[in-house]
Amino acid sequence: MSRQAIPVLIIDDEPTIAKTLAMVLEQEGYTASLALNGESGIEMASRIGPRLAIVDINLPDADGIEIAIEICRRVRHCKILLMTGDPESAEKLDQARRRGINLEVVGKPIQLLQKLQTLLQ
Repeated sequence: MSRQAIPVLIIDDEPTIAKTLAMVLEQEGYTASLALNGESGIEMASRIGPRLAIVDINLPDADGIEIAIEICRRVRHCKILLMTGDPESAEKLDQARRRGINLEVVGKPIQLLQKLQTLLQ
């Protein structure tokens, strides 16, 4: 599958970060869509069926981990990459892991393309 055929959804409440990630992904040949909050991210994921969703853990309207779990329920083939700029997010990840949910996470700024390519192989 060519990169152009791979839809990626970015969910981040910081428009500059979301737009920058989208620009980088599109320069690499991916198709990027943006959502600036969790609710619109879930709706968009259901509509476009992304292969990968990059989700900020700390969204103002929702817990990014819960958003990621809901996307996985609705779009079974979707991989999730969580990102955070908050070192205190480790506790949220530990709680998710205790529930049996293992998600990839990277810090902001991130080595996005390397991690993305690994997840989608």
